[in-house]
Amino acid sequence: MRVGIDYLAAASHGPGTGRYARELVRALVRLPERPELRLFDVGRADRALEARALGLPAGDPGVRRVTRALPRRALPFLARCGLDAARILGGVDLFHHVHVAGPPVRGARQVLALGEFPAPGTADQAALRARCSRMDALLVFCTAARQRAARELDFSPARIHVTPAGAEHWRRELGGLPAPDDPPRLLVLGATRAERAPLAIWRAFERLCVQGLDARLVFAGRDGGAEPELASALRASPHAWRVARIREPAERDLPGLVARSSALVHLDPGAVTAVTPLEALALGVPVVASRSACFEEFLDGVAELVDDEQAARVPSELAEVTARALARRGDPGALAARTARAAQFSWERCARATCAAWRAALGA
Repeated sequence: MRVGIDYLAAASHGPGTGRYARELVRALVRLPERPELRLFDVGRADRALEARALGLPAGDPGVRRVTRALPRRALPFLARCGLDAARILGGVDLFHHVHVAGPPVRGARQVLALGEFPAPGTADQAALRARCSRMDALLVFCTAARQRAARELDFSPARIHVTPAGAEHWRRELGGLPAPDDPPRLLVLGATRAERAPLAIWRAFERLCVQGLDARLVFAGRDGGAEPELASALRASPHAWRVARIREPAERDLPGLVARSSALVHLDPGAVTAVTPLEALALGVPVVASRSACFEEFLDGVAELVDDEQAARVPSELAEVTARALARRGDPGALAARTARAAQFSWERCARATCAAWRAALGA
């Protein structure tokens, strides 16, 4: 089996899709029985990730990386001329897409990994449905996403495969676990979008400060639309000095930032992968997360799960849950439970499940 993988994001983008593609390939090349891999590293993005971060074996004849500085917008034209992604790679049996807007592929089976869903009824959803109609299989990262893909994308459930993401890569980068910072830090990762309730998190944190907690709150992620409202609330509070904003966190800094935190608050009701909270658990960090189907599947029993609407309406309840998470940071039993849960989700496991999905798509 020869498999092409869209690899540009792996070499050029730290989080999200880039991390998924990078860690999947890193795990695949270490499997004793793996397919022949062809990495489609085509595009004009800056290859910002160093070779060590990619983890590709040197001189392995079973792994070929094809790098071209062609603009991605030229790929549809090239495909119409007979030079599609499969042919650029020298021919493949199957092509693994990591983006909805992936390169055109002719003459090979196609699989798409779905890490997020557009809002129902939008043009983006219509574009995704059209894209999925050309796929032989879909890969998702939780059971709820499988059900959602079948329902919203009109895709056969038999051709949707759950391949849970791994969670050990930050732990691998750090080696040992550092002690948490003093005073304690509450960390929020990701874009400050309204649905992720940054204002509610701030209100809960502010309440804890009024009650005497000496702590810090860090929002690490790009602007997501809720910045003006959050900034206004901070200006009105005497505790605003306790808040730090990191708008473009470097990928190399994230493992240490998370590991030295006392808790991660990750309210993301629409998430269809639990990779971020699982990464925190792998580093021993307590997690407060949305009570969504995805997070319940992976985090129930080892994280504090909250109702998002209730958290937004009643900051005192979110404050109470957050205080409970902070108090458990140094509990040896709770620490062992967190790391044990995260250890169940490795990139090797994801790679094996992905290979099984590829074989199913080729044999369908």
